Amino acid sequence: MGGPDPFRKEREIFKKRKDTVQNKCFELSQCSGAKVYLLINHPERGCFEFNSEAEPPCLVHQENKEFTERKGMLDFAKSPQQKRKLEKLMRDYYLPVQILYFGGTAVCNFLGVHTAPQASSRAAHLAMSNLVPALYSISCGFGSRLFGISLRSYESIHRTVGLMVLIQSLVHAVIAIHASGSSLTEGLRLHGLLSTRFGRHVETLDMIPRICVLTSAGLFLVTSVLHLIRSLFRNFTFKNALGRLTLISEGPLDTPISSAEAYRVDISLSRPWKVKAGEWINLTLPKVGFLYTCQAHPFTVAWWEEDEAGYASSISLLIKKRSGFTRKFLKHIRPYTEYKAWIDGPYGPARTNSYSFAEVGDYGHLVMFATDIGIAAQIPYIKETLKGIKKCRVKTRNICLVWQMNKTDLVRHWLQQLVAEDENYHLKLLVYNSDENSSPRDPVPYGRHDRILIFGGEPNWDDHLQDEMREMRGKLLVMSEFGNSFDFV
Repeated sequence: MGGPDPFRKEREIFKKRKDTVQNKCFELSQCSGAKVYLLINHPERGCFEFNSEAEPPCLVHQENKEFTERKGMLDFAKSPQQKRKLEKLMRDYYLPVQILYFGGTAVCNFLGVHTAPQASSRAAHLAMSNLVPALYSISCGFGSRLFGISLRSYESIHRTVGLMVLIQSLVHAVIAIHASGSSLTEGLRLHGLLSTRFGRHVETLDMIPRICVLTSAGLFLVTSVLHLIRSLFRNFTFKNALGRLTLISEGPLDTPISSAEAYRVDISLSRPWKVKAGEWINLTLPKVGFLYTCQAHPFTVAWWEEDEAGYASSISLLIKKRSGFTRKFLKHIRPYTEYKAWIDGPYGPARTNSYSFAEVGDYGHLVMFATDIGIAAQIPYIKETLKGIKKCRVKTRNICLVWQMNKTDLVRHWLQQLVAEDENYHLKLLVYNSDENSSPRDPVPYGRHDRILIFGGEPNWDDHLQDEMREMRGKLLVMSEFGNSFDFV
């Protein structure tokens, strides 16, 4: 009987590392479209070859579960036809699903109903059952994050279900009041009737309505507690309590706060997180006023500074004076002074369209249009995509940003960092200054290696789009600051 194999561990390590190298070669060929050839020649283990042009392209053992899962993800990402069908299916069938939902509920209102009390009871049951998803979460942003869908999709579902609850409740109330023979012309009688009805409903609920009420209350309570715990976790640590907010103004300190057009807000985070493009936060600032202490206002994360591990130590927002909160904010907050801020979030990231699973990095060519502080919606995607290009995690090879603005001072440093990050010249930045007239000297190069081109006047959006479509590499995604996007093949 032979002894233990002294080379067994060495063979296992060699096999594991060989498979890892082949996996990386496969990912590189699928994500970047590069042709990869790998030759491993070991004097004792033999010769192993990987060729991305061969069929099949990889010789890794299929019992490697991790590789199989990642290969499936890559195969899905590299199949635009399959993904387009899924996106088209979700968009095209959204309206039919709505019609089916309302039609099916209407059928339930009449199926097996013969008397007015039965119709009233059926409407009440339908209202209570639809109340469960309507009260799923205290916040649409938190609810969409729990479901893993876009905010717009969640809001659409929430509005549809809420409308159904309202319709069924009205049907139930009208039939019940008509059957009782009561008059609604006298206010005192109406209030007494509503109070009596409410008390009787609470006492005489059947099993199904009682389950619906308890489920709705339980879901609402659980999600509210989770939301509170998440907010407390985000804002409090053993060292820091709440984030520190600083208003950055492009003008001199003695300039009236209302005279500037846009401002940058830097927030030092008490607990860092890995920021993704398209995320937003809800901001609460007690300094603005007592009534605003219980209000949360959404802002897109325009920039973030991260450490080597990818965790953001600070985030930046772009704001402009409007009405309500931003007007009060700019009135009470002094530039370059720290204030405590409550952060709820992050939420998102936003998808390329309302009902799609496609990501920006799945497109080979990106064209972005923005005006004024709408640049805040585009810069995060540029930053994240450039990072993905360096690590061979995205298919994007061309990025074009066309931005119309008055002043670039607030984001000048960010644009410089993007250009510095773009080592292989994938990014093209075209900036139009609407305060200046176009000149024969345009464009005026600016920034590192003169990579930022500044024009006078206003851009011709159609001409820029046509130019990019002629130079299109792979799938083309057009993104605007308003959340609209269009893809071309």
